[in-house]
Amino acid sequence: MEFDGLSLAALRKLPLARLGSALRRFGIVIAFALLVVILSLLSGSFLTVSNLLNIARQVSINAVIAAGMTFVILTGGIDLSVGSVLAVSGAVIAGLLSAGRPLLVGIGAGLAVGAALGLLDGLVITRGKVQPFIATLGMLTIGRGLTLVYTDGRPITGLPDAFVWLGAGEVSRIPVPVVIMILVSLISYGILTQTVFGRYVYAIGGNEEAARLSGVDVATHKTLVYVISGVHPDRPLELRAADRRGRIRAGRHRGRGAGRHDAGRRGRHHQWNVAGRFHHRRHQQRAEPAECESVLPAGGQGGRHSSGRAP
Repeated sequence: MEFDGLSLAALRKLPLARLGSALRRFGIVIAFALLVVILSLLSGSFLTVSNLLNIARQVSINAVIAAGMTFVILTGGIDLSVGSVLAVSGAVIAGLLSAGRPLLVGIGAGLAVGAALGLLDGLVITRGKVQPFIATLGMLTIGRGLTLVYTDGRPITGLPDAFVWLGAGEVSRIPVPVVIMILVSLISYGILTQTVFGRYVYAIGGNEEAARLSGVDVATHKTLVYVISGVHPDRPLELRAADRRGRIRAGRHRGRGAGRHDAGRRGRHHQWNVAGRFHHRRHQQRAEPAECESVLPAGGQGGRHSSGRAP
């Protein structure tokens, strides 16, 4: 009878266990669906095509960065330097393009810089046995300093129209940043699920010691993961090429309080924006670079976000 009682109790808990498992697997999807329903009820224009494309354009930048960060998180690590890597790579791309170099040369150089910084992060973590939090926090500061030295705290203007198209163009009414986001997401998903490298990434994150004993070169694969994370932040620099109104383009660096990438609070962090309305300042010749306005593309409206005091 006691056994029967235990079995009955287990059967009663079975639906709750299934519900808990479903929530763990699909909790984010359910929350997203509820959010869409609520916003649709609050605003009749929320589900319009133009608004959905505008939202997709806005989230594409963070989605590309998240694709690279996914590799790092799956190995049990963290990369705090993506904002500074984005800044350095952006400075290099904008500098080369403004100097008249071909588009592919500029973008290739930016990707190479991002990969090099990611490689340095990976070597410090795997060979130097430094915790990822500490190593990438150091790279955050290094990247911020490199950007400031490279740009001398000044905007880089005169970017070509071909580069602007990456952030402002459309392909069959679909914004180019959205197309890039979809391609990057599909490629990342394919690498993680359909390749040996992806299986090793999951294995390292599940149990690093067991992966090592199974013959996986843990140090090499973890280093490659940080290289991938270093390359991915360069894509958002391209996506910020310009707002849809095609006003004056400028690569802009924020001097103080920069270096961290936070999708929710852009104004407080290190930003490189190749877009929008550039307001000329006469008093740029100061001993210490001051904070400037950060102009972000807002789905074709050239949205303005104040970052603090202007010189």
